[in-house]
Amino acid sequence: MTGYNKNEVIGKMRDRIILQNVTRTKTLTGFTTEAWTNTATIWAYIDSKLSRSNETVIEGKNTVKNVIEFTIRYNSSITEESRVIFNNKVYQVKNLAVSHDKRFIDFTGFYFDSYATV
Repeated sequence: MTGYNKNEVIGKMRDRIILQNVTRTKTLTGFTTEAWTNTATIWAYIDSKLSRSNETVIEGKNTVKNVIEFTIRYNSSITEESRVIFNNKVYQVKNLAVSHDKRFIDFTGFYFDSYATV
């Protein structure tokens, strides 16, 4: 969203999302493990963006790339390593942009949905 009108943006935040952050630890054998923790459950404005060619083949499976633009109130715990759960799907956070007055954050979420071809 560009040109923020605070009341207009807040009124469009009608979807609940869960913000998650990762903690990485090394095991005694030297492998790294990841644990995802729910950081916040927040309201968001969601705008689905489907690209023209959003289907590709990855590892022999047809894969659809789902892209959603999220707008949330400013939250200092979100980073490009964060992820968001929306409608039981996990979206990787990319392209964070903080509004000039630090009231809102826009970011893009990517979700890849794979299915086998027959």
